Amino acid sequence: MVQQYARRSLRQAQGNAIIDAPSSAKQIGNHGELLFFAEAVNKGFNISLPFGDNCAYDCVLDSGSKLSRIQIKSTSGSEKNTRSSSRYAFNLKHSINNIPYSSNQVDYYALVCLDLRVFYIIPQSVLADQKTAKCWPTVLQSTGKWEKFKECWHLL
Repeated sequence: MVQQYARRSLRQAQGNAIIDAPSSAKQIGNHGELLFFAEAVNKGFNISLPFGDNCAYDCVLDSGSKLSRIQIKSTSGSEKNTRSSSRYAFNLKHSINNIPYSSNQVDYYALVCLDLRVFYIIPQSVLADQKTAKCWPTVLQSTGKWEKFKECWHLL
């Protein structure tokens, strides 16, 4: 069932933009999750979803050789009204208690730049106590510390 929704979401994407860009934080999160699911399924992963909103992770990815708990964070576009208009910012804190996720809760973060359909796959251990992550997906020679994790699906 998840694979059907994921494939439908992937088919609804045109070029690099998402049809009917989401406007609320909840919609942005939902679109990011569906886009991540679609890309993961397209790459051959199996996905399991926890029942309810009781887990710190959004899904479990099965590569065939390991299971990974993934926390998906999304943004609809680059930051506006900043000196760096190509910067994408992600809040890494848990929405309930406003603290970063621990290694007991999450194995990887998937940071989703919705408008570009770009994914950063970052181990939780690397982000550890970070409360935010900033990425520059459109800057080809970016030396940002998270750029080496752009499209790193092989980590999963």
